[in-house]
Amino acid sequence: MSELTDEESVATEKEKDAGEEGATDETEKLTLEGLAEILHALKQVAERIFETDLDIVQRNLEIATEPYQRILDKMNQRKKQLSITIPSTSGEFACKNTP
Repeated sequence: MSELTDEESVATEKEKDAGEEGATDETEKLTLEGLAEILHALKQVAERIFETDLDIVQRNLEIATEPYQRILDKMNQRKKQLSITIPSTSGEFACKNTP
């Protein structure tokens, strides 16, 4: 494989970014749980295949699943941020000194 020049690398990154922006419609069907299940199943399949052809298959699967892993990471990050920013409504943080 040939190495990318700086200009080619920048162009490739811009293409990836543009592809991610257009992928939002496609990813609306994905849920946190569903995506986690898919990635878990793929890892199990990969382990079985790795026994036969480790290097080629592992590299190709990592490349193929990387966009989904990024989506899962973003979903987890948003979920964590929401749990931090949403105030408690249970009253457990209410002032305990009031009668």
